[in-house]
Amino acid sequence: MAVVFTVLMVMAGIYALFKWPIPTLAVLGVLIVIGKSGENKNGGTAPTTAPPPAKPKEPSTPIKPQAQPTAAVRRCEGRDYEARLLRARTESFKIITMQGEAKAAADILSKASGNVYHVTMTSCECEDFKKGHSPCKHMIYFALHTGRFAQMERPIPRYGYSRTNREGKTVPIYWDYASQPTGVGYTNLYPYSVTGKLEGVSEKTGKQTSRKKTVTVNAISDTDAVAAAQELGLVPPFKVEIMDIVPSEGQYGYLHGAEIPYPYLANAADVGALLTRYEDENDHQCPRYLFNMATKYRVRVSHFQEPESVITCIWDGVPDERKPAMFCYAVYCQETGHPFGHAPIESDAPEFAGFVPTKKQLEYILHIPEFGWSKLNKRTTTYQSAWHYLVARNFF
Repeated sequence: MAVVFTVLMVMAGIYALFKWPIPTLAVLGVLIVIGKSGENKNGGTAPTTAPPPAKPKEPSTPIKPQAQPTAAVRRCEGRDYEARLLRARTESFKIITMQGEAKAAADILSKASGNVYHVTMTSCECEDFKKGHSPCKHMIYFALHTGRFAQMERPIPRYGYSRTNREGKTVPIYWDYASQPTGVGYTNLYPYSVTGKLEGVSEKTGKQTSRKKTVTVNAISDTDAVAAAQELGLVPPFKVEIMDIVPSEGQYGYLHGAEIPYPYLANAADVGALLTRYEDENDHQCPRYLFNMATKYRVRVSHFQEPESVITCIWDGVPDERKPAMFCYAVYCQETGHPFGHAPIESDAPEFAGFVPTKKQLEYILHIPEFGWSKLNKRTTTYQSAWHYLVARNFF
């Protein structure tokens, strides 16, 4: 009834204004009634039967799965962290105060800006950290100088790397040789600067003297560095500082260009070892006994080095006065068929120290070219002299 009443009122208004004929008004009224009857009582359109859902069209060409990022792309994604790590290792900072025995926090001075930041392993007051760049260079510096270097290492993912680069050249994969840093790098020992006192007697006055002296030693810790300094004659008080030898920009550029994966905490010796392996296309594993031998003689080598290179470093690191004994030991290893550094008799056994070469033979020993990369020449008089010495003492 409400609908009919509304229609009649509309028709009366139209007739009064426009004087339309009665038949036309009747047709208009019927149309309005039909339209109103199509609405539901909530004011919406009456429900209708929904058409069946359309079948999705199949693509004309199959969709290819998204390719995984290449090793080179993943390396580029880590360049930002690499840059902050390099700044932490090369810029000048100083720990002003260390909080607690656990070294949970520290106030670190940035000497370049003069600002002091309160730093923990998870936070820093600097703007870089506030922008979401975690960890910042101050946090990395704090970790490296409190012995928590492993927490700052970001190993490159091991999937997706082939043994050859785009040039078809063999690429060394560092985790084949070592996967965890032993410090700020992957070497058996680290260089330390130790300052102490060197006591002696003045040649002019004959009086006791004591002067400050700084030496560089290879060691595994602060305590070991002090022991190495004492072996050189230094006495306390000592000031000990580890030396971080950062790879050069040229070395990093070579690594990137050759597509060689590398750990972020690598030092210059580590990168040099990887590049040497790349140039030599040498994938030989270095045995553990050679690293132990290098450590015994305080010779710093990288766990990424080739075995021949480690032997060369050991030879070069031994003092000249001990080289005749080391040469005699090498002759013993070659004659008995044992690898250098892995013979039944240790290299520092007193029996080898008894070998005394002539002046000419000593000159030959001190200038052996590329020791470790090839066998010793048996035809030399120096080799024959060492062999006769070993035979006389029943080594064979």
